[in-house]
Formats: sequence, structure tokens, C-alpha cells
Amino acid sequence: MKRFLVLLIASVLLISFSGISFSAVKAGHSKTSALSGKITALDTKTNQITIQDKKGASTTIGAAASQIASLKVDDSVKITLKDDGKTADTIKVMITKGKKSK
Repeated sequence: MKRFLVLLIASVLLISFSGISFSAVKAGHSKTSALSGKITALDTKTNQITIQDKKGASTTIGAAASQIASLKVDDSVKITLKDDGKTADTIKVMITKGKKSK
């Protein structure tokens, strides 16, 4: 009986510690990804931005209406994406000749 109780307690502790370490790995797994390029299209109805990177590849992402409001076509931007990889978390207008960061 004593041996069974010790094995039961050890098993419960082992399972609880492995659950904690698994959740820590899962929480630390999220990567922040970013895009940079020139805005080629803004759609205020669907809240989407299309940017073209230096290699010429176009990417369309979603953004909040408040983020889009201050942007215009031909702005050079750096966009940090949310975990879903399809929505802008932050948008920074890059300084170019004759322009200032917003």
C-alpha cells in the first residue's frame, strides 16, 4: 500500500511538471515576423494593404482602419505581423528622401 501511494504521488508530480514545461515551450514558440517594402495599394473598405518588397513580390495583409488612415500609396513601410501572419501588428513608415517617419 505504501509503495502504491509513493508511485501514485511520483506519477502525479511527473505529469504536472511535464505539463508546465510543455506550455512554456508552446508559449515561447511564437515568432514575430516582419515585412518591409513599398505600398502599392490601400483598400479602406476591406482594411487591406498590398506591399511590394525589393525582390518584386507582392503581399496583401489586413490592418486596422486606424493604421491605414495615415498611409498612402508609395510609402515605404516596415510591418510587424501578428501571430496569424496575415494581420499587421505595427506599421512604421520608413524615412526616405524628402519624407519623414509617421
